[in-house]
Amino acid sequence: MQQISYSDINDTNWSNKNYDALIDKAKKTVNPKERMKYLMQVEKILMDESVIIPIYFYSKAYLLRDYVKNYYMSPLGFNYLMYAKIEK
Repeated sequence: MQQISYSDINDTNWSNKNYDALIDKAKKTVNPKERMKYLMQVEKILMDESVIIPIYFYSKAYLLRDYVKNYYMSPLGFNYLMYAKIEK
């Protein structure tokens, strides 16, 4: 859920009309490339105005041998081993 100026979860009371307009455009856009363009502009506003400052990034270290095939990790970090197999 994106925080917008008129949201109940806007604890900072920060407001930016351009940000709100871009969020609205992104919500109404069905084209993934166009949506990403809007969201990248939103992110730039957040970073330029230092509205939020990330203090921690999740990371996950793992090792995978060349002979393990069909292993998949989702963008959210979930491991899918159901189709994994070892080919030596």
